[in-house]
Amino acid sequence: MNAFLRIFLVFYWLALTACAMDSILGESPFNADEAWVILPFTNQSDNPEAAEQATDLTETMFRFRIGENLAREHSPDISAKTAELFQEKNYRYGLTGSVREWRLAEGVEPTVSVNVTMQVIELATGSVEWSKSGAKTGTTKDGVNGVGLKLISELIERLPLTQGINELKLRQFQPY
Repeated sequence: MNAFLRIFLVFYWLALTACAMDSILGESPFNADEAWVILPFTNQSDNPEAAEQATDLTETMFRFRIGENLAREHSPDISAKTAELFQEKNYRYGLTGSVREWRLAEGVEPTVSVNVTMQVIELATGSVEWSKSGAKTGTTKDGVNGVGLKLISELIERLPLTQGINELKLRQFQPY
C-alpha cells in the first residue's frame, strides 16, 4: 500500500470519528424528578447574544420535558457559595453548555449555522456526568433561533432521563 493511500485512510478514519464525536459519560438515566438548575452557557461564537439565547431555549425545552422542578442561575460566576446554595435547595444536577457557532453566514446562498455542546454536571462534585454535541444548518427562512431550537430540542431529547412529568407530551411535540 503506498504512502498516499495510507495517509488518506488515516485522515478518512479521523474525519469519520470526528463527525461521530458523541460523548455520553453516563449510560444510566438521570432522574427527571430530581431538582435541576439551568446554568449559563459559555459563548465561544462571534454572536455576543448566542449564549443567552441558547440558555433561554434550553430552559424552555428542558422545563417542558421535566416539569417545574427546575431553577435557573443567571450569574456566569458559579462560586463555592453558589454551589452550597444549590445543595441547600437540593439541586442535584446542573444543565449547561457552550455555543461554538450561532450565526447567519452571508454569501450567494446565505445559511444559518448553529453548533452547541450540552453537559450535565453533578453539582455536589462538579463532575461532568453527560455531554453531547451537535451542529445544524438551515436557511435564512428558518432563522438562527429556529435552527438553534431544533438542535437544542434534539440534544435534550437524547439526554437519558427517567420518564418525567411531560415526557409523553415531548415525544408528541415537534417545534417545527
